[in-house]
Amino acid sequence: MTLTPTRQEWAEDAACANHPDPDVFFRGGGPVPDAVRALCGRCAVRGKCLDLALRAESAGYRRYGIFGGLSAEARADLARCAHQLNPGTCRACRATTDAEEASK
Repeated sequence: MTLTPTRQEWAEDAACANHPDPDVFFRGGGPVPDAVRALCGRCAVRGKCLDLALRAESAGYRRYGIFGGLSAEARADLARCAHQLNPGTCRACRATTDAEEASK
């Protein structure tokens, strides 16, 4: 899967693909609106959507909008949790570990 901002093939199957107001997914912070939460909750590609956002954000893309039913804040929490459970899996951890190994 590419991390470029091109349309993903699976996006056509997303529950939000033809949403009349796509801006609802990209409003400022705060909680996810109930209607959006419900739409994402029944989406067949929710996991792919969330995975794309998490991978892009870990690669340095700006954390913004609602992806996979989660707000930017919730994805940040999820990323921190995953980082704590499995350190060394993110690029920043690998860079630090590689630098430490090189200095030995």
